[in-house]
Amino acid sequence: MAITFYFAVTTPAVGPSTPDADILLVTIFGSGVLIYIARYFFYKGNGINIGKMLQEIPPE
Repeated sequence: MAITFYFAVTTPAVGPSTPDADILLVTIFGSGVLIYIARYFFYKGNGINIGKMLQEIPPE
């Protein structure tokens, strides 16, 4: 996600070209970060460790 954000901000052909587009880009990426933080604290309150949940590889 970080590399996509970097190229979207630094490459005019790929990224935004107006201030409104900059605001939209920050809103989209920022909402993802806020959702992750909200889920982290929600699951932490319920006693579930999200870090361990993301590290476990399910058996095939």
